[in-house]
Amino acid sequence: MTAKEYFFLTALPRCGNTLLAVLLNQHKNVKTTANSLLPEIFNSLFLLKKDEKFLNFPDHNSLDNVIKNVFDLYYRDWDCKYIIDRSSWGQKFNLDIINTLFKKNKFIVLKRPMKEILNSFASICKEQDRLNYLNKLLNGDTVLTNNIKSIKNLISSNENRIIINYKDLINDTNDTVKNIFNFLNIEYKPVEYKLKQFSINNVFYEDESCNIKDMHLVNEDSIKFKTEKNVLNNDMLNKCKEIDNYLWS
Repeated sequence: MTAKEYFFLTALPRCGNTLLAVLLNQHKNVKTTANSLLPEIFNSLFLLKKDEKFLNFPDHNSLDNVIKNVFDLYYRDWDCKYIIDRSSWGQKFNLDIINTLFKKNKFIVLKRPMKEILNSFASICKEQDRLNYLNKLLNGDTVLTNNIKSIKNLISSNENRIIINYKDLINDTNDTVKNIFNFLNIEYKPVEYKLKQFSINNVFYEDESCNIKDMHLVNEDSIKFKTEKNVLNNDMLNKCKEIDNYLWS
């Protein structure tokens, strides 16, 4: 079995994660993941070190053997050379893990104005639930707030990274994909603009499970920027500016 090489994608939702994955996965040797379970798996394994049974018989070596092999075991049946794992890898716990497991890590970070992100969320929510849903996204322990922390910590940590603007991905797709492959030192192949829905090993997103239809739907016919109607109130718009300044200034 050929050893795989691992790279990492961290981004806020609604930044083109799924589109980018579809584009990168056109390369026969590349598989970009859906939202990865691996941080949760690692967290569960490390919590075992606080378990009463482990404390009673602290066999660190055996448990560490499991931890060290999580990536290769999880992706054992993925037929590719390169895995781009998508998650909040910039969070301190997650970053410490992969810097322990691997050397010279490379990160892809997607960037999009927060106002566009929230209005994109609003466009796929039920109208009566929009503002309540957006408030929870901004103020709770959510995929959005966790990835804000992830990106901030990653950038502050001076990790080897490439920052990709969402508009560049849409308006200059081929050159943007080429820049990513050059950064990862993977042979570049031009993008095919007839797209397919995201899938890995014939497994597809089931967006009904998160009660938002078409969360990960990709336009198969074209890649184009869509301007969403602004539904944000002034408080939300101010919060968006604060987050943008916090992350990117």
